[in-house]
Amino acid sequence: MTMFRKLPVVVEAFQFSGSEIDGPAWAVEAVDYGVIRFDAGSAVVKTLNGDLTAGPGDWIVRGAEGEIYPVKGDIFAATYEVA
Repeated sequence: MTMFRKLPVVVEAFQFSGSEIDGPAWAVEAVDYGVIRFDAGSAVVKTLNGDLTAGPGDWIVRGAEGEIYPVKGDIFAATYEVA
């Protein structure tokens, strides 16, 4: 089987605290456009793969193409480092 390595890509991210008002400007804009909504202490992110949920301690990421998606805290810690 052929092996592949994921290319390093710089992304923007913030750790979701469970509060509706703790994100950067791009996250606030995503809320305004309905891409992110809040439900009982969670953030629900509308993605091409359907709605994905971020809980307190998870990260919300804006990718290289502007796509927004949640990443579980432990996976974020194992996958990302400060650029």
